[in-house]
Amino acid sequence: MWLDAKKNNPLLDLMKSGSIQFDYAGFSFVAKREKGRFFSFSTVVYSGGNYVPKSVRQALYPLPCFHQDAAISANIFICEQEYQIFLEAKTDVSLLGPLLHFLELFVDLAVEWRYYLEEYEKRDFIHVSI
Repeated sequence: MWLDAKKNNPLLDLMKSGSIQFDYAGFSFVAKREKGRFFSFSTVVYSGGNYVPKSVRQALYPLPCFHQDAAISANIFICEQEYQIFLEAKTDVSLLGPLLHFLELFVDLAVEWRYYLEEYEKRDFIHVSI
């Protein structure tokens, strides 16, 4: 994984400062330290420009198998004002090792969601033959 437990690690900054934003694997992550040992991570998994297509909305519910079977519990929601779909997860670990592992699982789930929603988005394309 790109995160090194000893140096150049944004999670070390998170544990010190309380919130950070960083980019990885084409995603921009926001991580926040909440009450006590709780941390939350969020990222945009779909950005619709000026709207979120019907096919993409329908892809959210029921939750796909990869989400239900994920090793972490996460929420998916639409931000109507920004035409984006976010993935958010929380954890209560306070040690760096388990936090790194949690972030790896979160990134994997975000990548799955992005591919999944992109495939559903293609259903709304209008195919024109020339």
